[in-house]
Amino acid sequence: MRAKAAVNPAEAGSAAQAATGEITVLCVADHIGPRVYSPGVKDRFQGVQLVISAGDLPLSYYDFLVSSLNKPLLFVFGNYNLGHYRRTKHKLSLDQIHNSPVTQDYV
Repeated sequence: MRAKAAVNPAEAGSAAQAATGEITVLCVADHIGPRVYSPGVKDRFQGVQLVISAGDLPLSYYDFLVSSLNKPLLFVFGNYNLGHYRRTKHKLSLDQIHNSPVTQDYV
């Protein structure tokens, strides 16, 4: 999926993308995709510059994507994650969230 966004040309993935202000985005939501959650994710999505999630995925899945692709992640908690979000009014690390009893239900 291609999305137009304000991008610093020095950080863009290619000269063509820098010239047009386009970035390549991997958008995930609701279901764990077997083509994404696989050992070949880095090769399959090597051109991705940003990962966006619309929620309702286990936080361990986000951890896998960020660790594998080494790209920034923008996500929102989905309605299945809201109970956990309401109980944590402060910022938590991915390790703290991943190891919580709430997220273990998703693994």
